Amino acid sequence: MAIAIDALEWRFLEGWMAEGMLPRLRGFIDDAAFCELKNVDYYRSEYIWTQLVTGKPMEVTRYFGIEYFDPATYSGRGIGPYLGRPWYAGTGIPTIIFDCPQLAIADDVDGIQVTAWGAHGAHYPRASSPMGTLTEIDARHGPHPALGNDFDPAWHLKSYCDIQADWCIAGVRSRPGIARDLMAQRPDWRLFLTSLSEFHTFGHNFWHGVDASHPLADHPTAAHARERFGDVLAAIDESFGELVDGLGDDVDVVLFALHGFCPADDIPSMVLVPELIARLQTGRRFLRVDGDAEEWRRRGCPAVVPASSKAWASNTWLRDRFAISGKHRARNAVRRVLPEGAIEGLKRAARRTGAVESGIPEPIAPELFLSRDAIRDQRLADEAIDWQPAYWYSALWPSMRYFALPTFTDVHVRVNLRGRERDGVVDPADYHATCDEVAAQLRAIRDPRTAEPAVAEVYFPRRDDPFEVDGPDADVLAVFDRATDAIEHPEVGMLGPVPFQRLAAHTKNGFVAAKGPSFRKVQVNRRPAEDLPATLMALLDVAPPDGATGSSLLDAFGAPTSSTPTISS
Repeated sequence: MAIAIDALEWRFLEGWMAEGMLPRLRGFIDDAAFCELKNVDYYRSEYIWTQLVTGKPMEVTRYFGIEYFDPATYSGRGIGPYLGRPWYAGTGIPTIIFDCPQLAIADDVDGIQVTAWGAHGAHYPRASSPMGTLTEIDARHGPHPALGNDFDPAWHLKSYCDIQADWCIAGVRSRPGIARDLMAQRPDWRLFLTSLSEFHTFGHNFWHGVDASHPLADHPTAAHARERFGDVLAAIDESFGELVDGLGDDVDVVLFALHGFCPADDIPSMVLVPELIARLQTGRRFLRVDGDAEEWRRRGCPAVVPASSKAWASNTWLRDRFAISGKHRARNAVRRVLPEGAIEGLKRAARRTGAVESGIPEPIAPELFLSRDAIRDQRLADEAIDWQPAYWYSALWPSMRYFALPTFTDVHVRVNLRGRERDGVVDPADYHATCDEVAAQLRAIRDPRTAEPAVAEVYFPRRDDPFEVDGPDADVLAVFDRATDAIEHPEVGMLGPVPFQRLAAHTKNGFVAAKGPSFRKVQVNRRPAEDLPATLMALLDVAPPDGATGSSLLDAFGAPTSSTPTISS
């Protein structure tokens, strides 16, 4: 049984256990084989689960995340999770996959697969194999109340904190009973892979309650958020204990996290850098994000709390997002006629915060009774991304030399390359020089709170071959050094502060703790996260598929040398 506590970094868990909390997790880890895991330096959010279930790096799967840019149309969309073959498919191993983030229903799996019961960021429709399994779970245990209701930027509302905590606690407490039902349906199971996703769900919204380095750590809601974090973690600890209590002595339990949390650094990637790049190239001002750095510093660099009467984006933009592109003239005309209060009233009626304020979750869609091929053909996993501020500039992209793509966390910049983009501006001979120019502009960004450089690392994912058809979308990728809601640039001045949308982003730090007949109590040095899928395959005597990387931890964890794998994947 492989159990993820999604986004629970070891250093955070260690601190809470040191305070005498989480007795079931502490007792398990104290007697387990243990090591910390290091994941990839970028593409930290979406890619990691794909690596777990394929055993392959992104360079092999060609899957770099859930969003896709089309150079022929200058448009983008959400593409959902990776649809390729997982390593457990075709093995004949009786398998149960329950509610893991960013996983799709796969063909040729002997067992049960359930997606989007309550996983944060499932990115795949609510579905199951055999069909009807998810419907049975909903009928017997109820749907997860937090599903689809965990993206509201309402961290500043104590009521929202309580609702989210209560929903997460209710969801995680249902998981052991669901697991027992699934194991009863397949008592011959040999692999059970699942995730306790509630820590991920709650952490994105309320990280200021547990991280003293967060710019909002002194906000009035922080103390209450910490208290509710304790409640959610206590429920996770209890449910983990219930999951493992009924297992026999012959079962290996692998507890893991693939990444962790840190204060959110996605305001630069989602809002500030797209605006900065647009201003540098057009000389125009699009969003109301300019700030007076000196006056702000005199006031102690306070973070902005969004007005509760407005949607998050309404606290940011200078004009309607459609006005940037000149689209939807009728809608713009309505905006000119209606008073601002009426416009915000309409927005509030359309937002999910109506559900948040009432404590009633949004309706949860029923299970989708369609085949995997039908789901793929109808592109039901696609998601619109026009809510992303970076995408509001898309009508300008054809005339720009480079532009910021919609993304989370890391900054992704695309060069408008002649021969690759439909209206390419940059000559291929100037590609590397343009990438270096972008990197220089990004490295010039300062954190106005400290005057220190804000960008920690710059990468060039396509430098070797910018025309690679299935390469990553970004030509230049920047990782910020810390969470910030404002940036300062020598040519533009200060942009921000902007209200945080969510309060946590992901680190590359995970861990694995394994206990059972194949393991002994031992602690080993940090290993790459790609070793975890290799370990699961070795436990089940599955030969790694072509293109898989990573080395099994069994020898390091003290297991006997495994037999030569006999099951091909």
